Order: sequence, then structure tokens, then C-alpha cells
Amino acid sequence: MSGRAASGRRMALGLAGLALACAARAEGDAVPTPLSQEFAAPSRGVQDCSAGDLAMAGAPLFLVKGKTGERIQLLALTGGCRAEHCTRKIPVHVRAGDIVFGAPPQLGLRCVAFGMGSGTMGAGLIADERLAAAEPDRALTEAFLIGTWRDGDNAIRIAARRPAGGIAVDGKGSYRGTGPTPNEGGFSANATVGSAEILVLRDGGCIVVLERRGRYLLASDNAGCGGHNVRFVGIYLRRTAR
Repeated sequence: MSGRAASGRRMALGLAGLALACAARAEGDAVPTPLSQEFAAPSRGVQDCSAGDLAMAGAPLFLVKGKTGERIQLLALTGGCRAEHCTRKIPVHVRAGDIVFGAPPQLGLRCVAFGMGSGTMGAGLIADERLAAAEPDRALTEAFLIGTWRDGDNAIRIAARRPAGGIAVDGKGSYRGTGPTPNEGGFSANATVGSAEILVLRDGGCIVVLERRGRYLLASDNAGCGGHNVRFVGIYLRRTAR
């Protein structure tokens, strides 16, 4: 996802319906709704396929079928055309064995979103027959969590606490508006990882909820973690080894 697309997505977070919902949640000490539950599974058509669509966090996961190591180039619809044959190749690909978020099928295609090697989310269209339903692992184990996770310019760093036990979590985020200086925010919290499928982190008035869907770490917050429009809402990708 380009810097311009990421900036546009974050502006949408600050101005659209999600901001209204989070403002309501921020009253008192309410725990944010996990991101996969914040949005219903996307029902939009394939013509609206976008890498910055947070509704994909609520979409089912699929395994890309094919021969080991096979690269499958993704597609986009040509302008104004809504037929399956009106597609063009785009410079984005997935590999057989990848796990992707998938919107409902249309015209024999699905919009899929996935983590790319660059550490950003990508999106494109793929033939529905190339996908098989996958049951995502939701276990938030220390082994899964430890590392550095990124969503655009935002980072969540998770380390083991020794000898105290548990994990230490530090988040750094920013939002660049029209002014010369970006708004910044962050949080720091210690936590014990149990058997729950969500992890609630608190740092003063900032509350962040983490959850897992396969290889992806999802985060939501209560809009209380820093400067204006600074949010930790997103699909995070691992950038460092466990």
C-alpha cells in the first residue's frame, strides 16, 4: 500500500463512521470491540477491491491453491467493465500456500487482501477456484506475539519479560495531517498471555485490544492513545523474527 493510500486510510479512520463508534466507546473505561468484530465481512463487489479496506479484517481466510512455490498474478477490473473477462493483470502476486482474507465471490473472482514481503498489505482479484477455505489459528501465544509488528508507519513491539514473566508491549504511532509536524502517540503495557483469544492492554486512558487471525495480528483501540487521529486500528504484519 502506498504512503498516499495509507494516509488516506488513516484520514478515513478519523473522519468516518469508525471514529464515531470509537468516540462512544472511549467514554468511561469501555474495552474496544476486537477489529474482526468491528466490521461485518465485506460484501462489496470486486470493483471496490482495495488494500486499505479494514473491513477485510472480518472476512474469512483462504488458502491459495497450487503447486509449491507457484506465483499467481492478481487481477483488477478494467475501467467501467463488470464482466469476468474484462480484467487486467496488476504487478502484485500471491504464492500457493499463502493465507489471504477473501471477500464474497463475484463474476468468478474474489477480492483478497494479504501481507506482502514489503511489510504492507496488498490486494487484488483472483479466480475463486484458486482458493480453499482455511480455519485461522486464533491462539495468542507468547511465541506468536513476540516480535515487531507493523501497519504502515505504526509499530507494536512485543518482548518477553525476564525473569518477571509475561510480555512487555510498546506501541508507536503517528498521523500526518495538513500541518508540518505529524501527530504522535503511543502506549506501553505489561501483560500475561493466557488462554483468551483477545488481549486487552491498558496504559492510562489508552486501551488496545489485540487478536490473532492466522499469521496476522489485529489491533483496535479506544481512540485514547495519543494525538488527534493517531490510531492503532489495523492489520499488523510481523517484521522481525520471533
